Amino acid sequence: MGGSYHIDRLIGKGGMAAVWEATNQRTGKRVALKAILNASGNGAAAADMLRREALAASRVNHPNVVNIYDVIEHAGLTCIVMEMLDGEPLSAHLGRKGYLAVEEAATLLLPAMRGVAAANAMGVIHRDLKPKNIFICLGSDGRMLTTKVLDFGISVVMEKARGSMLAAMWH
Repeated sequence: MGGSYHIDRLIGKGGMAAVWEATNQRTGKRVALKAILNASGNGAAAADMLRREALAASRVNHPNVVNIYDVIEHAGLTCIVMEMLDGEPLSAHLGRKGYLAVEEAATLLLPAMRGVAAANAMGVIHRDLKPKNIFICLGSDGRMLTTKVLDFGISVVMEKARGSMLAAMWH
Protein backbone atom coordinates (compact mmCIF):
# COMPACT_ATOMS: atom_id res chain seq x y z
CA MET A 1 0.00 0.00 0.00
CA GLY A 2 1.29 3.44 -0.89
CA GLY A 3 4.45 1.81 -2.22
CA SER A 4 5.85 1.51 1.32
CA TYR A 5 3.65 -0.88 3.28
CA HIS A 6 2.81 -4.55 3.00
CA ILE A 7 -0.60 -5.44 4.46
CA ASP A 8 -0.25 -8.38 6.84
CA ARG A 9 -3.73 -8.85 8.30
CA LEU A 10 -7.02 -7.19 9.16
CA ILE A 11 -7.03 -6.20 12.84
CA GLY A 12 -10.54 -4.85 13.16
CA LYS A 13 -13.46 -3.37 11.32
CA GLY A 14 -16.06 -1.00 12.70
CA GLY A 15 -19.02 0.85 11.31
CA MET A 16 -16.91 3.48 9.58
CA ALA A 17 -13.32 2.25 9.33
CA ALA A 18 -11.05 -0.75 9.14
CA VAL A 19 -7.55 -1.18 10.61
CA TRP A 20 -4.86 -3.45 9.21
CA GLU A 21 -1.50 -4.51 10.56
CA ALA A 22 1.17 -3.70 7.99
CA THR A 23 4.95 -3.72 7.67
CA ASN A 24 6.99 -0.81 6.38
CA GLN A 25 8.90 -2.42 3.52
CA ARG A 26 11.93 -0.14 3.96
CA THR A 27 12.38 -0.36 7.73
CA GLY A 28 10.58 -3.57 8.68
CA LYS A 29 8.64 -1.64 11.33
CA ARG A 30 5.14 -2.89 12.17
CA VAL A 31 2.43 -0.23 11.84
CA ALA A 32 -1.33 -0.02 11.84
CA LEU A 33 -3.15 1.42 8.81
CA LYS A 34 -6.62 2.88 9.29
CA ALA A 35 -8.90 3.62 6.35
CA ILE A 36 -12.49 4.80 6.11
CA LEU A 37 -14.71 2.14 4.55
CA ASN A 38 -16.23 3.05 1.16
CA ALA A 39 -19.76 2.47 2.44
CA SER A 40 -19.32 5.30 4.96
CA GLY A 41 -19.86 8.13 2.51
CA ASN A 42 -18.22 9.86 -0.39
CA GLY A 43 -14.50 9.59 -0.83
CA ALA A 44 -13.60 13.28 -0.40
CA ALA A 45 -15.55 13.70 2.84
CA ALA A 46 -14.16 10.43 4.25
CA ALA A 47 -10.60 11.41 3.34
CA ASP A 48 -11.08 14.83 4.96
CA MET A 49 -12.39 13.20 8.14
CA LEU A 50 -9.40 10.86 8.29
CA ARG A 51 -6.97 13.72 7.73
CA ARG A 52 -8.64 15.73 10.54
CA GLU A 53 -8.33 12.70 12.85
CA ALA A 54 -4.64 12.33 12.01
CA LEU A 55 -4.02 16.05 12.52
CA ALA A 56 -5.84 16.10 15.87
CA ALA A 57 -4.10 13.00 17.23
CA SER A 58 -0.68 14.00 15.94
CA ARG A 59 -0.89 17.33 17.81
CA VAL A 60 -0.70 15.34 21.04
CA ASN A 61 2.71 13.93 21.88
CA HIS A 62 2.02 11.82 24.95
CA PRO A 63 2.82 8.21 25.92
CA ASN A 64 -0.89 7.53 26.53
CA VAL A 65 -2.08 8.65 23.08
CA VAL A 66 -1.51 6.52 19.98
CA ASN A 67 1.32 7.87 17.80
CA ILE A 68 0.42 8.99 14.28
CA TYR A 69 3.26 8.68 11.77
CA ASP A 70 1.78 9.70 8.44
CA VAL A 71 -1.25 9.97 6.18
CA ILE A 72 -0.91 8.21 2.82
CA GLU A 73 -2.99 7.87 -0.32
CA HIS A 74 -3.30 4.63 -2.26
CA ALA A 75 -5.68 3.86 -5.12
CA GLY A 76 -8.06 6.62 -4.01
CA LEU A 77 -7.96 5.47 -0.39
CA THR A 78 -6.66 7.70 2.41
CA CYS A 79 -4.96 5.87 5.30
CA ILE A 80 -3.57 6.94 8.64
CA VAL A 81 -0.26 5.26 9.45
CA MET A 82 0.05 4.84 13.20
CA GLU A 83 1.90 2.88 15.82
CA MET A 84 1.05 -0.80 16.03
CA LEU A 85 -0.05 -1.69 19.55
CA ASP A 86 0.01 -5.13 21.14
CA GLY A 87 -2.85 -5.87 23.49
CA GLU A 88 -6.58 -5.31 23.35
CA PRO A 89 -9.24 -2.62 23.65
CA LEU A 90 -10.69 -2.10 27.12
CA SER A 91 -14.06 -3.17 25.65
CA ALA A 92 -12.70 -6.70 24.97
CA HIS A 93 -11.21 -6.86 28.47
CA LEU A 94 -14.54 -5.82 29.99
CA GLY A 95 -16.35 -8.35 27.79
CA ARG A 96 -14.35 -11.16 29.37
CA LYS A 97 -14.32 -9.91 32.96
CA GLY A 98 -17.74 -8.29 33.19
CA TYR A 99 -16.59 -5.65 35.67
CA LEU A 100 -13.41 -4.23 37.16
CA ALA A 101 -12.33 -3.93 40.77
CA VAL A 102 -11.61 -0.35 41.80
CA GLU A 103 -7.85 -0.93 41.81
CA GLU A 104 -7.84 -2.42 38.31
CA ALA A 105 -10.12 0.34 37.00
CA ALA A 106 -7.73 2.98 38.38
CA THR A 107 -4.70 1.17 36.92
CA LEU A 108 -6.30 1.03 33.47
CA LEU A 109 -8.06 4.38 33.37
CA LEU A 110 -5.60 6.79 35.02
CA PRO A 111 -2.97 6.53 32.25
CA ALA A 112 -5.65 6.98 29.58
CA MET A 113 -7.00 10.02 31.43
CA ARG A 114 -3.48 11.49 31.43
CA GLY A 115 -3.57 11.11 27.65
CA VAL A 116 -6.98 12.80 27.49
CA ALA A 117 -5.69 15.64 29.72
CA ALA A 118 -2.67 16.10 27.43
CA ALA A 119 -4.99 16.24 24.40
CA ASN A 120 -7.21 18.79 26.14
CA ALA A 121 -4.16 20.90 27.01
CA MET A 122 -3.36 20.98 23.28
CA GLY A 123 -6.93 22.06 22.48
CA VAL A 124 -8.03 18.62 21.25
CA ILE A 125 -11.36 17.42 22.64
CA HIS A 126 -11.82 13.67 21.95
CA ARG A 127 -15.67 13.51 22.00
CA ASP A 128 -15.87 9.70 21.63
CA LEU A 129 -14.17 8.33 24.72
CA LYS A 130 -15.43 4.81 25.41
CA PRO A 131 -13.93 1.40 26.26
CA LYS A 132 -13.43 0.58 22.58
CA ASN A 133 -11.18 3.66 22.23
CA ILE A 134 -8.96 2.89 25.23
CA PHE A 135 -6.32 0.31 24.39
CA ILE A 136 -4.56 -1.87 26.97
CA CYS A 137 -0.94 -2.20 25.80
CA LEU A 138 0.74 -5.47 26.74
CA GLY A 139 4.44 -6.29 26.88
CA SER A 140 5.96 -9.37 25.29
CA ASP A 141 5.49 -11.16 28.63
CA GLY A 142 1.72 -10.46 28.56
CA ARG A 143 1.80 -7.92 31.39
CA MET A 144 0.04 -4.60 31.09
CA LEU A 145 2.40 -1.75 30.24
CA THR A 146 -0.04 1.14 29.97
CA THR A 147 -3.24 2.26 28.27
CA LYS A 148 -3.50 4.54 25.23
CA VAL A 149 -6.33 6.62 23.84
CA LEU A 150 -7.28 5.83 20.23
CA ASP A 151 -9.61 7.16 17.55
CA PHE A 152 -9.74 10.93 17.44
CA GLY A 153 -12.12 10.68 14.46
CA ILE A 154 -14.80 13.04 15.79
CA SER A 155 -12.53 15.16 17.94
CA VAL A 156 -12.62 18.93 17.85
CA VAL A 157 -9.57 21.17 17.81
CA MET A 158 -10.41 24.21 19.91
CA GLU A 159 -7.59 26.52 18.77
CA LYS A 160 -9.81 28.75 16.59
CA ALA A 161 -12.56 28.96 19.19
CA ARG A 162 -10.05 29.80 21.93
CA GLY A 163 -8.44 32.48 19.74
CA SER A 164 -11.77 34.12 18.94
CA MET A 165 -12.78 34.06 22.62
CA LEU A 166 -9.52 35.77 23.55
CA ALA A 167 -10.01 38.37 20.81
CA ALA A 168 -13.56 39.05 22.04
CA MET A 169 -12.27 39.58 25.57
CA TRP A 170 -9.82 42.26 24.38
CA HIS A 171 -12.45 44.25 22.43
